[in-house]
Amino acid sequence: MIYPQNSLQKLGFDDIKNSIKNFCISEMGRGMVDKMQFMSNYDQINKFLRQTNEFKNIIVNDQPLPIQSFFDIKKLAEKARIEGTFLSEDEVFQIYSSLQTVFAVIKYFADREGQYPNLEAL
Repeated sequence: MIYPQNSLQKLGFDDIKNSIKNFCISEMGRGMVDKMQFMSNYDQINKFLRQTNEFKNIIVNDQPLPIQSFFDIKKLAEKARIEGTFLSEDEVFQIYSSLQTVFAVIKYFADREGQYPNLEAL
């Protein structure tokens, strides 16, 4: 329970979430930000702080993450499951582009094995 009940409003929690959403490159990312909630579990907060610190180290000291495009392919996967339906060229390209980004990020961390252990665990 959060006390007082208007603490998140006073802290500007929604304003911070809106600021974060401005940096998201996909609707999926913005949806994930919308799901962010207040946390009080020390271990969980500590884990996220370690991940955040590693992301900061990447931004400050390393090459940027190779994220070119990232589409929400959940809807495309649902569509592909329906018998008799087919994906359009653009939809297949979205899946291809997303997979290229995923594989590039995996390679990025594989090339830096042990350097970002909290992000590698993701």
